[in-house]
Amino acid sequence: LINIAHLNKLKISYFSENFFKKNPQELVNIKLKCEPKKVLKNKKLQNFISQTLITNPEVDILLRKSGTENLLRVMVQSKSQVIVNKIKTKITNLITKIDG
Repeated sequence: LINIAHLNKLKISYFSENFFKKNPQELVNIKLKCEPKKVLKNKKLQNFISQTLITNPEVDILLRKSGTENLLRVMVQSKSQVIVNKIKTKITNLITKIDG
């Protein structure tokens, strides 16, 4: 890559600006009353995430428990900020409902 840039008198930033597009993403931390495992193993949550990924192949969802706090970290990424917000809100509401 450096040789190609040098031979064509291009800055490395040319490649990131023209070939790598940054997608909107949102990260939210949800404090829990119950154990994170209870929420992560919930079938409704698992089904919602599975169906979302099947029907929206451009969406990425990362759901994990914190290593130091009693909370879940939810990250949603897509090409559309509207889709990101919609899915993030649905997952957050579902987790809050499961948590009681």
